[in-house]
Amino acid sequence: HYYHGRDYNRALSRFNSAVADGYETDEVNYKRGYIQYRNENFDRAADLFFSIGSISEIFGLNNNIMYARANALYNRGNYVAAEALYAELLDRLTQQRSRIRTLLVDEDDSHRALVENLVRVHNNLGVTRYRIGETASGSSNENPRLSQALASLQMSTELSGNYLRDYETGRRALATDLAFLNIREILYPGTGGFEPQIYVELPRDPEQSLW
Repeated sequence: HYYHGRDYNRALSRFNSAVADGYETDEVNYKRGYIQYRNENFDRAADLFFSIGSISEIFGLNNNIMYARANALYNRGNYVAAEALYAELLDRLTQQRSRIRTLLVDEDDSHRALVENLVRVHNNLGVTRYRIGETASGSSNENPRLSQALASLQMSTELSGNYLRDYETGRRALATDLAFLNIREILYPGTGGFEPQIYVELPRDPEQSLW
């Protein structure tokens, strides 16, 4: 139901039954959290994501877990806590990047996964900082976090433009550079109002690399 049928509500029912019968693992709780997140039950999703590591230490420091926790916190309005997690995850990803002499995103899936994660986290951190500043000032025009937000968003769009291109055509591989759209709308807001966007999708598996 979870991987092949993508019947997530039925999968959640089976997972909950397994937990009720005493089979509770970090992987099961991640999948339960993923489904709750998809259903926009962000409080419950956050509870499940933060429970990971209490049963075992297998996934406790996993990048995907940290990202899922941060996204769940952002979506329930806990921007300061989400910022701390995104910043911690960004530090980890940056350290991983520093250990790679040459990025080969078209030849090595782990390199592509790293860059894609950096693109997502820089964007989401930028949007979160924008939200924190907006909340503090009560106005988008007087946002004290604006420069920090734009710096993170700019890094995201530069990484996307420099590395995530089609190998043969040179075109950007991603249909939408979300950070670029966020920057454009922050600096030149439309008349209909603007809502900055994070990358909301989560990996379906706690150890999934490309997603």
